[in-house]
Amino acid sequence: YSAGAFIALAVTRELEARGRAVRRLIFLDAYRPTPALLDSPARLRELKEWLFSALAQHPAAEGDALDLAPRRAWYDRCLGLAAGAPVAADIHLITAQDRETSELFQDWSAATSGGHHIHHGSGSHLEMLRHPFVKDNHRILMSIMTKKQDQGGSWS
Repeated sequence: YSAGAFIALAVTRELEARGRAVRRLIFLDAYRPTPALLDSPARLRELKEWLFSALAQHPAAEGDALDLAPRRAWYDRCLGLAAGAPVAADIHLITAQDRETSELFQDWSAATSGGHHIHHGSGSHLEMLRHPFVKDNHRILMSIMTKKQDQGGSWS
């Protein structure tokens, strides 16, 4: 989910480097930064300020404010994993309903030599894993996981 896609991508790179096959990665509303964004400390700072401002206004599951201090360091580590060689695994992206396009982000197609698939999810970025939206997103996730790929690369 979200920046966790970078961790999944790094783990997949390592597994593939060790000769292990990974069929697919499934990301929930993960944004992939452009090289221009990663190379601009000012733009990255602006993005992080926006992100953490939005998170600070969103109540945690228990109704308390989110503790953002550890999240800042974690997010920086995740961004450090964004660059690297493409993986062979197919990438499936389940997008949030409020997903916006931006010149700061690119699609995930260049991160894979396999297939790149987009699925339209339910709820906003911050709601995707909450009731009632999680049920729709679970259905999409299960449909991806139960489909099989034929030898031509098509999914059925």
